[in-house]
Parts: sequence; structure tokens; C-alpha cells
Amino acid sequence: MGNINQINGLSLAATSATLATSATSASYATTAAYAQASNPRLLGFSGVIGSNTTSTSVTTCHSLLIPANTLSTNNILQLVFRMFRQSGNVGQLYGRIYFNTTNSLTGATVFNTAFTMNGGSTQYLGYVERNFSYNGTTLTSYSNAAFSEYTTGNTQTVNLNRTVDNYILFTMQAQNSADTGNINLYKAFLYE
Repeated sequence: MGNINQINGLSLAATSATLATSATSASYATTAAYAQASNPRLLGFSGVIGSNTTSTSVTTCHSLLIPANTLSTNNILQLVFRMFRQSGNVGQLYGRIYFNTTNSLTGATVFNTAFTMNGGSTQYLGYVERNFSYNGTTLTSYSNAAFSEYTTGNTQTVNLNRTVDNYILFTMQAQNSADTGNINLYKAFLYE
């Protein structure tokens, strides 16, 4: 096998300034073309266990930063997370989605639906999906405790200022402190 003298058309013998400029231009062009060609865009994900519930308090298991001006009018925000009964099986576990401009539950707005897994049974995982339409100021989705949207229900809205950083907080709460709840998977997609 021969020596590699170029990567993506860039000479390895170039000065670092030339290489950085060329790489930035090439990367930007490639990223812009990819962004236009790929829909949905993955905003974030995790396949690992987050922070455990603390006693019976609402606990942020995972959070995701949505940088300012990521959303625009006529977008769809798809959120998926999997509730996980990590230990115990005494009481119910509740999963919720909060929105805030800081990475904190203080001052956060709850998407007013609690997703419930019953205790004392075989409910150890619960896969939750919500699709939000965004009109430039308001996220709108389905308000119901059903884990998916494959049924009918009422409308739920959440105001979201797209010009500032926003956080999506994936939370869990245990009804009984003998139980430990968590979220072991989340995905966020943006349809533009």
C-alpha cells in the first residue's frame, strides 16, 4: 500500500493554516449539503442509564441542549425515551418531559402528561414517543398518558422561544422510595 498524500483532496504537506482553512470550507460545504439531504436531523441521543430517581422526587435522568435558533417555523420535534425500572417493584413510576432555558427543573415547564408504569407487575420498560409540531412560538402535541400517539386525545401546548438556548429534561419519579426509576434510552429528532 502506498503513502497517503491527500485526505479529501487536501494535501498533507500543506501548512496548518492552509489545511485548517481548506478543511473548514470543505467541512462546511459537506455539512450544509448533508443537512439539506438528511431529514430528520438527530439532535441528541443516549443509550446509557441516566441519573437514578431520588426518593420520591422528580429527577432529571437526562437533559438535552437545543441551541438557540435550531428550531424554525414549520418544524417537527420528535422525542422518544424509554422508562426503566432499575430496582424495586412496589409502586408506580412516572416519566415526564420538561422544557426550560436552563438545565434545571427550577422554573421548567412540564409537558402536562405523566407516563405511568405500574408496580407489582411485569412493567419494567416503557417506550414513550411524542411528536411536537412547532409554529415558531408553540410546541403542540398529544396530551394523554398513552405511551404512543396511536390513539385519540386532547391537544397540549408548550411555549418555546427559539431565539434562546432550550433544554429538554427527561425525568422520572418513583411513587414509593423503595423503587428506583431511570431512563436508559432517549432520542431527539428534528424534521425541517
